[in-house]
Amino acid sequence: MLTTKEVAERLKISRSMVYALIDRKQIAVVRVGLKKGRGAIRVTEEALAAFLQARTEGGVPVKPPVVLPVPKRTERPLKYFRV
Repeated sequence: MLTTKEVAERLKISRSMVYALIDRKQIAVVRVGLKKGRGAIRVTEEALAAFLQARTEGGVPVKPPVVLPVPKRTERPLKYFRV
């Protein structure tokens, strides 16, 4: 079974996109651990293959949406603030 991080790496998408696909029920998951939907999320190889098969059009795989990284903020001293 694969973690959400491993699924994201294989599909070359972000983990948040993997969680969105799981919420939309496009990727079937197995929850391991606590009751009531909490616990570790795992994706089987078969579920990932089924997702990719469903996303294939005419024998050519559909590319997942491009998620651009958000640039990190750099700390700048406050120009008009004195202590």
